[in-house]
Amino acid sequence: MISGLAELKHAIEGITGRIDVLTGLPLRHGLDAVFIQCRRDARREARRCFLAMIDVDHFKSVNDRFGHPAGDEVLVHVARTLRAALRENDPLIRYGGEEFLALLRCDDVAAAELAACRLLEALRGASIELGPGRGLRLTATIGLAEALNEDTLQTTLMRADRALLRGKLNGRDRHVVALARDGSST
Repeated sequence: MISGLAELKHAIEGITGRIDVLTGLPLRHGLDAVFIQCRRDARREARRCFLAMIDVDHFKSVNDRFGHPAGDEVLVHVARTLRAALRENDPLIRYGGEEFLALLRCDDVAAAELAACRLLEALRGASIELGPGRGLRLTATIGLAEALNEDTLQTTLMRADRALLRGKLNGRDRHVVALARDGSST
């Protein structure tokens, strides 16, 4: 009986360490396995796997202006909004802070861009009330990278991150696609 309880405790600790208690989303700890599975599924479906790195624009100002509890509300709201805008089988992961990752299986770059636009529109259209007369309209910037045949999770993340940075430098509230292994993007 005691060994059974210890096993249960160990299993619960393993699960809770992989789920963000705030948003209910998986954390990045199991990202390698999710990435590999996305690539397998995409190949089986004759599709391509894309990684979307999503960063909430000006999130620090939310915490500074409304306080950290409101910032937590915003993160929960963002997670729900993004989850609702994705297909059920597209993984959404809390990467850290105000960054989220979505793994998309799409036919081509145009379909991945359409998915990124859907995510951006969903956030723009889902303002959150943080108290009477304290509505907040949210935007995000997305770096989108295709997982090429020779890519690892790290190289795909690096390209998506570079595309995200380029989007932020060019005004935010947009998506940018990393086109090549060298990090160039449009």
